[in-house]
Amino acid sequence: MRTMDGNYIAFLTAYNMDTNDLSRKFAVSKFTPDGQIIWLRELKLFEGYFANFYLNELPDSSIALTGDWRIGANGIPKLFFIKIGADGEASPNHLSGVVALDDNENCLFDSTEIRLPGWLLRVENDADQWITQTDTAGRYVAAAGAGDYTLSLLTPNYLWEACDNPRTVTLSTDTLNTEHLSDFSVAPLAICPYMQVEILAPALQSGIENQYVLKYCNAGTALATGATASVEADDLLTLVDASKPYTLADGIIHFDLGNVDIGTCGQIVLHFLAPEAPDLIGQSLCVTARVTPDVVCATGQSPQWSGAILEASALCDGDSIRFEIKNIGTGQSAANLDYIIADDHVIMFSDQLPALQPGVSQQVAVAANGHSWRIEVEQEPFVPEQRRPSLPVEGCAGAGTATSLGLATQLPNNTGSPFSDTECRNITGTSIQPLVQLSANPTGIPPLNLIPQETKIDYMVVFNPVNPATTILIADTLATELDMATFVPGPSSNPYTWHIGSNGVLYMVFNADSMLLESGFVQFSATTRPGLDTGTVVLNRAAMSVDGGPAVSTNMVFHTIGTTITTGVFDLQNDLDLQQLHILPNPASAHALVQIPVAVQPGQSLTLRNALGQTVWQGDVHASVITLPRNGMPNGWYVLELHERGRLLARGQLVFCN
Repeated sequence: MRTMDGNYIAFLTAYNMDTNDLSRKFAVSKFTPDGQIIWLRELKLFEGYFANFYLNELPDSSIALTGDWRIGANGIPKLFFIKIGADGEASPNHLSGVVALDDNENCLFDSTEIRLPGWLLRVENDADQWITQTDTAGRYVAAAGAGDYTLSLLTPNYLWEACDNPRTVTLSTDTLNTEHLSDFSVAPLAICPYMQVEILAPALQSGIENQYVLKYCNAGTALATGATASVEADDLLTLVDASKPYTLADGIIHFDLGNVDIGTCGQIVLHFLAPEAPDLIGQSLCVTARVTPDVVCATGQSPQWSGAILEASALCDGDSIRFEIKNIGTGQSAANLDYIIADDHVIMFSDQLPALQPGVSQQVAVAANGHSWRIEVEQEPFVPEQRRPSLPVEGCAGAGTATSLGLATQLPNNTGSPFSDTECRNITGTSIQPLVQLSANPTGIPPLNLIPQETKIDYMVVFNPVNPATTILIADTLATELDMATFVPGPSSNPYTWHIGSNGVLYMVFNADSMLLESGFVQFSATTRPGLDTGTVVLNRAAMSVDGGPAVSTNMVFHTIGTTITTGVFDLQNDLDLQQLHILPNPASAHALVQIPVAVQPGQSLTLRNALGQTVWQGDVHASVITLPRNGMPNGWYVLELHERGRLLARGQLVFCN
């Protein structure tokens, strides 16, 4: 590997051919282009088998060494990460331990206790922090140099509590490669299952079968008996097949998951055929997955939580769009929780909810005008795993209306229930896929790709190597604006191991099993850190290496922290009674023509409001077509209203841009 200073780094393996076990030694060397050795360092790796090594230079000129590690020749491969300083000195120690269920409540790991796979640990000192994960045996390993470290076990949800967490560990330099054991015992705060679900698709292409992956896990403290999963897809998607037996009722696909043990996960692959229709290219189609058991434990909670959970749903119903807000919890919801309904990111209605009893809902209807509508609801305070209901409806058009496409994927989509996940994708045409591509969901509102504060971003890397591969490495230096404590490894096309090393570099390794690796994908997510300033940009780019070959970079994706739905102030009313103003051109640069949809009468006037609800222009109506001048108004969204003697008759939206 060539370094930024023009020299080279090589990883060396020496075999002892005189022994039956082919024992090996490992070293790393830096040398000049003409072969002069700058330094050569032997690596005394901890016990085990090592293979598929990768080198990557970090911004501080240190070297990240990653590869596969296993105990025993037939052990399960795990990813390891070692940071080598610019002078070639490697971390002389490593931290390791087990995370287990504390059955006897003594805060000590006992060999008979249940080990917990997939739990995250954060290791940090004054200079660095990195994240590691327990393997299938509940064990973690992290290389580290001398000094003081803080180990934090990141409990997956509100049901768990870890003993002596976080804790400080001091590593000395007295001996090399000493294993420092630090086991974590965790105890349940309540005994109940906690099912989680996630669904995603790497792409949604017109006229072909598209792969969706549903991942489910029991992150609770008890066996989930009789668990189920269901998938509700847009009417334009046709189910072709699924990797698990299913039943179909009222358009909903149902799967029987049986009993799901603590810490157990599984995946279901579904294929949906997308329609081949040119006028649908760019439209967003959504798929929602749900799991049961879907009851939040009543114990172990904040005493301030009422037991209520608000869930939103949205339906295109002929010439109208119907939104519903339902209390799916066990207690009465708080009164006066806010909700808004937006038309193409402009708030058209805002109101407060009454207190809702369990199972009771509130409905709101608006006219279908072809625009992308969205409901956002303030969630009940102190709900565990807080999720703000935010759902779109796109492509719902009345007679003779044009549709706005692709807006549903710009903002986070969530029903509000902790037991469901919604995936929205824009339909694209079929095309040749790049070798490796990075995408983000939500995409944000262009051109700055605006997202709200503390947004969970789902990143997906799709890879298409030229030839089938044995090993594929994905490396991604995660932005410092992301909160690493919220990192979640997501579904993928193939099994993989991962590690977040120093400086936030995420490494994901795919190894071929019975078949070589071809096209595939992997998803991971993290939430932006609280308190980021408006205008903060969150950048991301990944890279892929195939069978140890040169790295190929992905495209760059970015988001900007800012206001996403503009604040128009309008009274809540039944929009089904309103006519729609026809405005051309739209967007407009200098002026726009407004067609009045009703008979012109004395006392009619037009009012133009900006996104803050402020009146910026008014004019009387004397003809069926009115010229609306821009008069220096800034770029942005505007709402135009037609009134007759104080009564609102019609409404439309206008965008001014240069």
